[in-house]
Amino acid sequence: MFYFLGKKIELKLNSQQSGFTLMEIIVAVSIFVVIIMISGSLYVTAQRSYDFSQDKMELVQNGRVAFDRLSRELRQSVDIATPLASSSNEAEEEILFQNGHDLSEITYVFYYVHNTDLRRAKLAYYFDEEPDVYVKYNSTDEDDDLPEQEVLEDKIVAEHFTGLEFWEVEDLVHASTTLRRGGRQFRLNTGIYSRN
Repeated sequence: MFYFLGKKIELKLNSQQSGFTLMEIIVAVSIFVVIIMISGSLYVTAQRSYDFSQDKMELVQNGRVAFDRLSRELRQSVDIATPLASSSNEAEEEILFQNGHDLSEITYVFYYVHNTDLRRAKLAYYFDEEPDVYVKYNSTDEDDDLPEQEVLEDKIVAEHFTGLEFWEVEDLVHASTTLRRGGRQFRLNTGIYSRN
C-alpha cells in the first residue's frame, strides 16, 4: 500500500497470475519455425525458377544470335560447297560455303562445332604457284591437283552447342542444333534459302 496525492492506493498481487506456460511457449516457437520453413522453401523455389529462366534465356539468346548470323551469311552465299543430304537422318555436321559479302576475292565460310563451341572459320584456297590468288575450293591445276587450304580466321561465335545438323529440301537449307547448359537444354531449328 502507498499514498498518491493524499489518497491511499492499495495494490494486491494475485499469486495465481504468472507468465506464459511451457506449452504456450512451445506452440509459439513451433508456429514461428513453420513460418520460417515455409518462407525459406518459397525463397528457394523462387530462386530455382529464376535460375532456370536465366539459363534458358541465355541459351535462347545465344542460339538465336548465332543462327541469325549463320542464316544471313548462308543467304548471301555464292555457292554451298558442302554436299547436303535431303533428310535430317543423313545431315551434315558442318557447312562450307563461299562468302557472299566480299566478292573481290574468293573466300569461304566454314561453320562447325568444337567441344561445345560453335566456331566460324574463314578459309581461302590457292595453288603453290600463285599463293596470293585465291581460287574456288574445287579448282584443279594443270596436274589435276586440288588447291591448298589457308585458314584466314577461326573464332568462337557461340557457346553451349552440342552439335549441328544441315540438310537441304527443295533449295531450303535446314539447320538444327541443341544447346545445353547446367542440365537445361533448348532445341533450335531454322530454314534458309541461299542465293544460288
